[in-house]
Amino acid sequence: MKLFFFRLDKLLQIYKLKVHRIIKVFINTEIRLKEMNLFFDYGDLLFEYSFTRETLKRAHNLVLPEIRQRDPTIEYAHLANAHDRVIQSYLEERRQSSVEWPMQKIMRGVVDDLQLDDADLVQRLEMIYKTHDHDAYPKPGIPSLINELHPQYSLHIISNLPHDSAIQELSNFDLLDRFTTITFSYEAGHRKPHESIYLLAMEKANVEEGIFFSHDIEEVEGAKNVGLDAYLVFFADDIRKVLLH
Repeated sequence: MKLFFFRLDKLLQIYKLKVHRIIKVFINTEIRLKEMNLFFDYGDLLFEYSFTRETLKRAHNLVLPEIRQRDPTIEYAHLANAHDRVIQSYLEERRQSSVEWPMQKIMRGVVDDLQLDDADLVQRLEMIYKTHDHDAYPKPGIPSLINELHPQYSLHIISNLPHDSAIQELSNFDLLDRFTTITFSYEAGHRKPHESIYLLAMEKANVEEGIFFSHDIEEVEGAKNVGLDAYLVFFADDIRKVLLH
């Protein structure tokens, strides 16, 4: 009988050791996954980003009363034309060198074009336009994908935006806290595929490697140039397939 219990005790010790090893492997796997950093493009991959004449008109109409408090003679057409002129200058410089203007610079240009000198007005216009000159909502399948990936990976966004409206947009859909860092082109001074925005994103995340996903092949190539693994994807399931392989 003593021999039986001795052997049983040994078997239990071996079983506990194996269970301990399995748990350790599982924990280590979880840690490795959590240490893997995934970087995502924002507009047209995670979120549908719609900037149209109608959304711009909506923003103009919200801004006009603010403008008229300073100069009642300014009409809608004056504001719209001033905005168009500044945006054309912005887009021209952007095409030439991938330089990104911060929204404050764009709004300062509009205020100067209207021959107004009001720092508070610049700030007010920045808030209105970045919130109302476009519509943004998650692309199909993205919220479930992000919630699925969040417990396993560290998630980050690298976005070509002159402002930080994505923060509120993500918050509106309860997705903001899923992301460890968000890097905007206005912070880096350049848009993707310029290397500076990827390097800033990696610096923010405190990593030297990771995986970048984008719907744009030039952005994918730009990420590869700084050492990130990068994939051209268009849908939530495309991202899943990459991670499975």
